[in-house]
Amino acid sequence: MSAASKGFRYCRTGPLPSVLKLEAFSASAVDLEKQVLVKMAYAPIHRTDAAIINGTALGRLSPTQATATPAVNAGLFPRIGGHEGIGVVVDAGRSQHLRAGDRVWISPSASTGTWATHVVADSQFVHALPTSVDTKSLPLASCATALFAAKQILSRQYAKIEAGDVVLVNGGSSLTAAAIVFHAKAAGAQVVAAVAPGSRFAAAKSRLADLGASAIVEYNPKGAREVAKLVGDKRVALFANGVGGPAFNDFARLVRGTCVTYGAQHGAGIMWSGGHQIFNGMDHVGFFAPRALSKMTLQERDRTFQEALSGLEVKYPVEPVKSLEDLALSAWDTTYLVGGKKCVFTF
Repeated sequence: MSAASKGFRYCRTGPLPSVLKLEAFSASAVDLEKQVLVKMAYAPIHRTDAAIINGTALGRLSPTQATATPAVNAGLFPRIGGHEGIGVVVDAGRSQHLRAGDRVWISPSASTGTWATHVVADSQFVHALPTSVDTKSLPLASCATALFAAKQILSRQYAKIEAGDVVLVNGGSSLTAAAIVFHAKAAGAQVVAAVAPGSRFAAAKSRLADLGASAIVEYNPKGAREVAKLVGDKRVALFANGVGGPAFNDFARLVRGTCVTYGAQHGAGIMWSGGHQIFNGMDHVGFFAPRALSKMTLQERDRTFQEALSGLEVKYPVEPVKSLEDLALSAWDTTYLVGGKKCVFTF
């Protein structure tokens, strides 16, 4: 089971321009019992990918923690960039749940990259797409981890949201935030979104308003005051993606429930001593989608994947990256500097 492939690989962690190399290689299986060969069709470029490639998302272990499980199981070097995507099974090996020709999603837990024309992945982390997913939706479906995260964060495992409660979501220009707004509104919550001031704000405000957010404010002290005036005595049951920064405490003072942090840490960090999260008895938990997915059984992961695809109703801008060479030319800037849209390789 093998195929000629071309993609971005790296042999050590470090700055992306220094370590990523566009290479031709053979995508070859070593275990026909567990692995499948997939021809990639769509592979998104996430901010998380940069953290995995430069090593900051892999977990730092002290010598006494050498046997601990890292935050990301990225596999052995050389590694392929990317960590999820949509493709078609070329060879299913001895898989019991996949067949050649199946259109599939490779989850981040597969320990394989996706920025290549062909990849080999552990079949336990490869899931067939429902036939109801149309071709136009495939680029967004390749970003299923964000849709999965939104559903999980709103589950009763993290916050018991009742009709009429307020859900506050930060990072409002992201796909995950858009999906949270969509699902929270459908559950009967009042949804307020915070977006970083700057070039992304206007487009995010329009998109989130269309999805049902009752207010969209800037992530700064002024925005927090606007939220306080809007919600009054209502219970803010969930603060999604509280990542720190100078405005964190201004928003945390409004919360009488749970803060779930799933995004990147803000450069200014979170102050605990004397923070409103202590005075309010706010629960604070972290959610890391690859780890959450890896802890599920195949059946659990497949079920939550199918549920997450309901988020495809969210309208979110996707910019196709039509060749691997375009990664360095434009996709980096769009993903990491401009933001507010998803860049997706189309093979």
